[in-house]
Amino acid sequence: MKILKTIILSLLLVPYNIYAACIGSSPSLTASSANYADVLDCVNASNSGDTVNIPAGSATWGASLQITKGITIKGSGAGSTTITSNLADQSNGLISYKPDESARKADALFRVTGITFDLNNMANGCHAIYLYNNSATPVTKTRIDHNEFRNSLGGTGTKRMIYVMGAIYGVADNNTFNQCNHCVDGEGAGSTTEWANLTVSYGSANNFYVEDNTFTNNNVTYGPVFMAGGHGGRYAARYNTFSVTGKSYNVMPLFDMHGNQTAGYGMMINELYGNVWSIVPINNSNYIIDQRGSRVMAFFNKLETNTNTTGHYFRLREEYADSNSTAPSGNPGTYLMHVTDTYYWNNRHTTYSNYLISASIAANDECCGANAGYGQDSACCYNGGGTKGIAMNIDAFTQGASFNATSGVGCGTLANRPATCSKGVGYWATNQSCSDLTGMVGKNPTTPISGTLFICGATGWADGSTYTPYAYPHPLRNPKPPVNVHATAEAM
Repeated sequence: MKILKTIILSLLLVPYNIYAACIGSSPSLTASSANYADVLDCVNASNSGDTVNIPAGSATWGASLQITKGITIKGSGAGSTTITSNLADQSNGLISYKPDESARKADALFRVTGITFDLNNMANGCHAIYLYNNSATPVTKTRIDHNEFRNSLGGTGTKRMIYVMGAIYGVADNNTFNQCNHCVDGEGAGSTTEWANLTVSYGSANNFYVEDNTFTNNNVTYGPVFMAGGHGGRYAARYNTFSVTGKSYNVMPLFDMHGNQTAGYGMMINELYGNVWSIVPINNSNYIIDQRGSRVMAFFNKLETNTNTTGHYFRLREEYADSNSTAPSGNPGTYLMHVTDTYYWNNRHTTYSNYLISASIAANDECCGANAGYGQDSACCYNGGGTKGIAMNIDAFTQGASFNATSGVGCGTLANRPATCSKGVGYWATNQSCSDLTGMVGKNPTTPISGTLFICGATGWADGSTYTPYAYPHPLRNPKPPVNVHATAEAM
């Protein structure tokens, strides 16, 4: 009898897993299969900081996996674990991360890795991964890596592969995106929340970084092809390879930044550098970046096409009247939805004699062009200098054929920086080449971009500001792999 009591007592002390389809216990749990119900069992059984493993296999999900805590969802590898969508829900993803208050305070890592997501080209389908935080408290540890995303075209509505809404910071790295429109979008969850409470600063950890990914589209009928955003959103795209094939028109822009809108606020900040844009074929009417507002740093990007044309450009324009949705005063303040504090330099069309691509104000600007088709008028024109419209060398600065520090952006060694300068002018000080982008662009560059942008102040360089790119690879990708161990090894 004493032995029997001891056995019963021992069994009572063993944790009982009420989730039968989930194997293991904290901190590592494994779903019995890739089926939705089995994975949900493990998510329900998990604690913050745990890993939920999904075994190899394929499954079709008709519901959204809702997650409120910082955990890792880990497949057996892209191509081995495949989740196909049968979910018609534009307000959710196959995986939806909506951190609750305790998760925001803990700020534990949320990660999705090693899975193929197939959105099945559904009409009114869902997103693949939906990240949502309508709070002034940012979630800073989010990583989406080593996944494959495919087939978000067809039907109506916009299905994002990664949809970031609100203050979700972190990185998407080493993913493959195939056949998608709005592949990655950055938007605000509550517009006023972002504009009234969150910071606007270049080179900061307070951003969502998209790095070392491959994007491929060959059947896109309209743009923006790859990335877009608005309503207080932000993103930084760096060291990616973007490829468009099979279309010769109507596929632009590759990147879209919303400005002042009737239904919400514009984007807050964007950075684009070290990317390769391979576009075959293409015609002269297309453009790469459509900056309708916001702050933008775009530099050291490489354009490849199968034509020697100069018809590729970065378009700057304004959209709607300030009175439609003026940003709340406070931090960062009013009017910053307009094009402002914007710099373009050393972006090269390598097919066309290494042609330097400059940004330009759109000739058919909806505001100051008074384009009646858009219902615009001069009320929406603004540039901070008291005149109508966007003004180069007040709101935006772009590199030209020559530089004397009275306008635009220069590039060279710090020793060659001109001694005097005009307010707002930029100078990229670097020991790297200012014309040859070899090794500095595309996925996993051998020599990442290095330098500092000096921005001239009211009296010169000394009282101006500086910008340096954020740490690369993103710190959430640590630990870093050994260096020079194998020539084909990728970063973690």
